[in-house]
Amino acid sequence: MPYVTSIERLAKEDGRAEGLILGLAQGREEGREEGREEGREEGREEGREEGREFLKRGILRLLQVRFGDAANGLLPEIDALADTALLEKVLDQAAVVATAADLRKLWN
Repeated sequence: MPYVTSIERLAKEDGRAEGLILGLAQGREEGREEGREEGREEGREEGREEGREFLKRGILRLLQVRFGDAANGLLPEIDALADTALLEKVLDQAAVVATAADLRKLWN
């Protein structure tokens, strides 16, 4: 094993300490960025879920105004729908269908 002077030994120790500090800082920053991305994705999903809930409420309100108690049979089925595009189509059709039961054709 070659002889290592005290200056070389101190330089190695300083290098290790600096590397450790830089590594920890980089790890923290990567962790923060990952956390921010997870938070953004959770926020987007919550927003999509809220949008679906608003669509469902709009559909149900429209059906109740148009068809009264006849719309009540569709409430659990509409509440079970999770596809935003389908919910939008149901909302569009809820304004023009002849009977509340005609909407069922869209998801059956």
